[in-house]
Amino acid sequence: MSTEPQEKVTGKDQPPSYISPPPLEVTWDFRCLESLRARQEGSSIAVELGQFLPGKFGGGKINFAMISNPAVVRESWWEASVDVSVKSLPKSMREGWSWSEDNIDRAGGQLIIKSTDLNQVIQQAGWRCGRRYKLVDRAEDPQWEAVVWIYAKDLQSLSCVKLEQLPHEKATATWATNENNRLAYVFHRKSTHLNFNAIYDEMPLTGWWPWPRADGSRL
Repeated sequence: MSTEPQEKVTGKDQPPSYISPPPLEVTWDFRCLESLRARQEGSSIAVELGQFLPGKFGGGKINFAMISNPAVVRESWWEASVDVSVKSLPKSMREGWSWSEDNIDRAGGQLIIKSTDLNQVIQQAGWRCGRRYKLVDRAEDPQWEAVVWIYAKDLQSLSCVKLEQLPHEKATATWATNENNRLAYVFHRKSTHLNFNAIYDEMPLTGWWPWPRADGSRL
């Protein structure tokens, strides 16, 4: 048994202690995301995106939450969500996903006129009716398909909302998931320091992608 004296460990020999930073407080005002989840969890009036989209569009999903007055939400007179299924999420970023009225599939239209047929999230937001559009890619090699839901407080207001009134500038939030349903992109108007693109980082994007813009515009 060794009788050598044990070396005394002093405070200066101890590894430095690290204080964990406080958790980052983030307020994600994803009201349309909540409504999307509510619809997918069994609303009687909405069709989950994956139920009618062809299997070939399994390369990811893009979701846009929009409102008529992003600067003053309480003054908005409509709210919309655009839910897109794509064949390739990276390709949709490189080429700039976009659409027009030519992409409307008229057979996919639907109108909800009873507020009780809307899910609770939509009702609590003050909306009383809604309209659904189905969008399809008309290219020879289709890359995507989408559903647009628009909500308003009455049918007169709802009838005044046109698809061309839904440019990317109206987006309050946009998020995208890859083929494994993992989050790959986030844009949030009120928390821009949290915006990220896990595929192309800060590469400028075109089309409906709200951030970062290739033309230098800021939302």
